[in-house]
Amino acid sequence: MGRLAALDDRGRGWLGLAWVLLVWAIALFWHSGSVGLVDETEPMFSEAARQMTVTGDWITPYFNGATRFDKPPLIYWLTAIAYKILGVNEWAVRLPSGLAALATIGLAFATLWRFSVTGEARQQFPWRPWLVGAIGAGTIAFSPHMIIWGRVGVSDMLLTGCISTALLAFFWGYASDRPQVKTLAYGGCYLAMALGVLTKGPIGVVLPGLIILAFGLYLGEFKLLWKEAKPLWGLLLVALLSVPWFVLVILANGDAYVESFFGYHNIDRFTRVVNQHSAPWFFYFIVVAWGFAPWSVYLPIALGRLELWRRKWWLRRSRAERLPLFAGAWFLGVFGFFTIAVTKLPSYVVPLMPAGGLLVALLWRDLLSGDLAPRRSMPRPGLSEPPIATEDVVSPGFHRTAIAAVVVMGILAIALSAQNLWLPLIKDPTMPRIREVLIESGAITRGAIDWAIAAVFGAVMIYRRRYRWLWLITWVGGVLFFVGTIVPVTFALDSQRQLPLRILSADVIRVRQPEEELMMVGFAKPSVVFYTQQIVNFSQRATPLIEGEREALKINPNPKPTTVLLLGDRKKLAETGLDQVGQPIAAAGSYQLFRVDRRAFANHQPPTDPDD
Repeated sequence: MGRLAALDDRGRGWLGLAWVLLVWAIALFWHSGSVGLVDETEPMFSEAARQMTVTGDWITPYFNGATRFDKPPLIYWLTAIAYKILGVNEWAVRLPSGLAALATIGLAFATLWRFSVTGEARQQFPWRPWLVGAIGAGTIAFSPHMIIWGRVGVSDMLLTGCISTALLAFFWGYASDRPQVKTLAYGGCYLAMALGVLTKGPIGVVLPGLIILAFGLYLGEFKLLWKEAKPLWGLLLVALLSVPWFVLVILANGDAYVESFFGYHNIDRFTRVVNQHSAPWFFYFIVVAWGFAPWSVYLPIALGRLELWRRKWWLRRSRAERLPLFAGAWFLGVFGFFTIAVTKLPSYVVPLMPAGGLLVALLWRDLLSGDLAPRRSMPRPGLSEPPIATEDVVSPGFHRTAIAAVVVMGILAIALSAQNLWLPLIKDPTMPRIREVLIESGAITRGAIDWAIAAVFGAVMIYRRRYRWLWLITWVGGVLFFVGTIVPVTFALDSQRQLPLRILSADVIRVRQPEEELMMVGFAKPSVVFYTQQIVNFSQRATPLIEGEREALKINPNPKPTTVLLLGDRKKLAETGLDQVGQPIAAAGSYQLFRVDRRAFANHQPPTDPDD
């Protein structure tokens, strides 16, 4: 401990890097490539990237033989590059998301370490800013939304990394007194915006731009920031880096791309319901509550402490001391923007999770410095003396929040221990044995024990008025829950839901004749395209497949090969009578693979299809 206390800033920096890598490795890298791709979205991204390596066309993304205009190319490019390095596998698919999460966590730590504690307090308590940074990094890494989207190969975490980098780089430029740092930081902000545009389109520049604009307008610094940050030059940089690809893809695909990407996937998603993804106005309150759990309990008091109505107080603060205000603008900006949007999805608010981590870390900074004691006026953040007494003096509001946090942990423990009541409610036909597998694994029971112990320790700390330990207790409980419950449950879900499709995909590769078509009836599973590396004719209903074969035989009465491969879930095949037409090849889980004579397939008269 003596050597640790004697470390200088350089030593603390190396220790901080080790901490960031540790929390990232556990939360977002460990076993991330040990389970298969998750239907339905992830395989579409993965296969589109693989197609780029096969065709050499790095402009137009393709999936299953058709163009895929949902997203710009950056996620595909990065995944394709990962394929070149690691091979075509799940680790390569998820590497871009993992690295984006690492950049977000690392920059959040660095920002908190640099700006959370300033002036005399930084000199007097040199470890406090490091500790605040460590709390922020740990909170962000182990928030559920970051874990979920940081461990799948889709574009949401990459966008979060770009937006977070843009906003944190802006704040470094804003709070720094050195011209060189300002120039580099603002340049980094615009570079990250450009990458955000290449990740998900205009939202990559619009969302961080609106947050920065709101922050500047609130402080009355719009003109000053306009002169300082040079946004016209910045937007020119964004355009130079992002527009060329849009020009090339439009030249290659014409109006089809413009109407699909800009019309359907951007304007329509904001102004109307797309793909039935509607939700009430309070939808994101629920999403953030569980997506940032258990830290979401602390968000109301963290946001309330900003006291936005006291604008003059913020104007008297130095730029570095405005970090809580900036984090609040970031959080509320993302939350408000997507609440206004008509189409709503849980993944849309992933970019506010890092802001939530900053707010929680800054709340703990105030706790460590004694600034959460009952007060009449706002103190300067991080500059108060810590209480000498063995108890932490906090406001009634924080005391109630701490109790609520412990109650939440207790509720989690009770809910998990009652698994026999809610596990039977899981009735997914693709996972017929999931209840038995989860119970046999003991993972849910371990989770209940983890949170029960955390709740007990938390209650003891509240009773003893040692509130500062609540973060560590909650974080350790979360880590144990992740390691002992979430990861085993992920393996169980994969074994029941995705592994059968991978097994049958391998069987397809083994038995498929040259040019033999592969059909899948029932719910489309894009992972089959990725793992078989061939085009799959998907249809929810059997009738269109049969009618298609009839038309094909009219055009070519003697097709070669004379058979097709048919994949589907047992129930669907039985309902349509297709399980009686073909030759069984293999079965796994709830799925079966048949070889069917094309004439017999075309002449088949199925019973009434429930989906017709």
